[in-house]
Amino acid sequence: MKKGVIFVSVALAIVIVVCLMYLSGLISLTGFSIIDLSSCGTLDSPNTIYVLTQNVSSSGTCMNITASNVTLNCQGFTINFSNSNSGAGVYSNSTNTTVKNCVIIQGSEQEDSYGIEFSISANKGTIDNNSITTNGTSSYGIYLNGADNNTITNTNTTSAGDFSWGMYFGSSEYNNATDSADYNNVTNFKQNGDYGCVYMLKGNYNNFVNASVRGLRYDCLYLVRASNNNFTNCYIDGNDWACAVIAFSTDQNSFVNSILTGVASICLYPTAGIYNLTNCTMHSVLSDRNFINGGQLNVFWYADVYVNDSNGNAIDTANVSVTDINLILQNWSLTNSSGYIQRLTLREYMQNATAQYFDTNYTFNASKTGYSYDSDTGPVNLTTNYIGSNYIGVTLTDNSALTALFGTNPVNNYNSNSSSITFDFKCSYNSTVSYIQLWTNTTGTWKVNYTNSSYTNNTWLNITVSGIPNNQNHKWAVYCNTSGSSDWTGNRTFGVDTVAPVAYQGTNPVNNYTSSISSVTFDIKCTDNVRIGEIELYSNWVGTWESVYSNSSYTNNTWLNVTLTGGSNGNYVWAVVCTDYVGNTNNTGNRTLIISVPSSPAPPAGGGGGGGGTPTQNVTNQTNQTQENETQNLGNITEGNKTEESGNGNDNKIESPKIKINYLWIIFPVAVIIVIVVLIVIFSRIKKVSSDV
Repeated sequence: MKKGVIFVSVALAIVIVVCLMYLSGLISLTGFSIIDLSSCGTLDSPNTIYVLTQNVSSSGTCMNITASNVTLNCQGFTINFSNSNSGAGVYSNSTNTTVKNCVIIQGSEQEDSYGIEFSISANKGTIDNNSITTNGTSSYGIYLNGADNNTITNTNTTSAGDFSWGMYFGSSEYNNATDSADYNNVTNFKQNGDYGCVYMLKGNYNNFVNASVRGLRYDCLYLVRASNNNFTNCYIDGNDWACAVIAFSTDQNSFVNSILTGVASICLYPTAGIYNLTNCTMHSVLSDRNFINGGQLNVFWYADVYVNDSNGNAIDTANVSVTDINLILQNWSLTNSSGYIQRLTLREYMQNATAQYFDTNYTFNASKTGYSYDSDTGPVNLTTNYIGSNYIGVTLTDNSALTALFGTNPVNNYNSNSSSITFDFKCSYNSTVSYIQLWTNTTGTWKVNYTNSSYTNNTWLNITVSGIPNNQNHKWAVYCNTSGSSDWTGNRTFGVDTVAPVAYQGTNPVNNYTSSISSVTFDIKCTDNVRIGEIELYSNWVGTWESVYSNSSYTNNTWLNVTLTGGSNGNYVWAVVCTDYVGNTNNTGNRTLIISVPSSPAPPAGGGGGGGGTPTQNVTNQTNQTQENETQNLGNITEGNKTEESGNGNDNKIESPKIKINYLWIIFPVAVIIVIVVLIVIFSRIKKVSSDV
């Protein structure tokens, strides 16, 4: 027993120690260790979060990260680095490095010093919410020395000193192609520089979004051997005597929705490649805004196109073509459901070292089956955006005819046994329909039942009209109206009959009639306020309750004499069922009869209901016959009516006895056995522990 107590005590102590370590930050349930940091040093524990607890400083490099999956969280404290030697505020050569919430300041003007430096193997890292200041020559706020796939967000840099940059991509080794800084994403980055802004030496496929950079004494964005980079919503300021963007040996760099300002907006030198500017504002001292000594500059703008008819209605799926000043087709696309093609991208001009070559003015045209060309905005000199309310418009004339159409319900000459009917209809037209109407005479007067003044053309409506009176000559039609034209359908006819027919049993055979022969004649009749669809005689004459006679060409209110033959001795039940032309139905109650042919053997015990062969029917119309004791019963046929009378024709079913198993008698003994076995094991264990003690 003592060993058991010792085991429990040790386990409890371990739990308490783990909880204290977690509360103190020595371990983390996230899989990362957490270590407080109060001085500069080497951060070499992988999967660790280092938390700075005070301001720190160093003569050269402060934080040296040499392990993967390390986070440095400065919590707003300051790293003062390079006070007497060159170095970095934070240096990493490892993957998945995160540096956040830091204030990093260079404490001297030592050259070649960097606020944050990620070397060639420091990939897939994050730099977030930092403020960085450098003062030395050739010093950079952020230095991606061949590092790839990093994310930089919400970070501000300030640089002072010659050849200093807020951010530097690549390395100083111009001919080393392996240390290119690629696929990095920069968002919400700001730089105020005494010199330049961003230097990209060997950086490809990088994305800048919402960046605001400004240099005072040198070109702001400097691109060398940097291709396929994208700048979106950026402000790039080279001041009054430098270029906003300068490029050598690059290709396919793009600027979108950005502002470029400087002595020239963009300066391209030989081998600069292709540069695309879309919806960019360019401010420059130069009259032509740019300095192009090589490469190719393409300037694009956005255009929205709206197509409508002469009544001002939007036209969807219209084919819109756009041709430039050289009659070259630049776009061919379809308008959307609102009549728009939005944000076409069209080039204003191409500029190279020789000259500017203009694509504007542009001509816009549209076409659609059923329409003819009317007018357009005219040739557009595309030197700015034509978007929003300043769209480019094309007008077409609608040549189609307005048409009112019936749907499939109700068909012409339709008859219903319901006073509520749903009508399907629509207006077919290329343009907007002013209104659509449903007309009927269901109230006795030809008038409007329904109007829709916000109808969407070519849309089927399903309108239900209730409370329609019984009548065989109701009519309905559809009316469509638009500006300058209208159309009617023809009339359709429909009938409503909600009155059920009446079923009759004549004088033969009377209820409880006994026949001494095997044939019996039944007198039956139906009446209806309009016409009968079918009359039926139901009986168990052949052993089962079913229709033994039917007539779908019956003349309303006519007596029929239906003779059934071949009946066996026994008890029988019969009734009349009437269905009118719209499906209303009614029936008589059941009558019984007995067949007792003296020469025939007595029926077997309990064998009521006959069971004879297929009856022979002999039907006689008795249009003028006077039926005595004519009876009418409007009761519904039920399952009880479909069986023979009690005592003679009931098929009494004897069910086999079912054995019911109470599973508790099985479960309980099994449970008792399991409990006994568990108790034996427990007592054996206790005894063994006691003997050990």
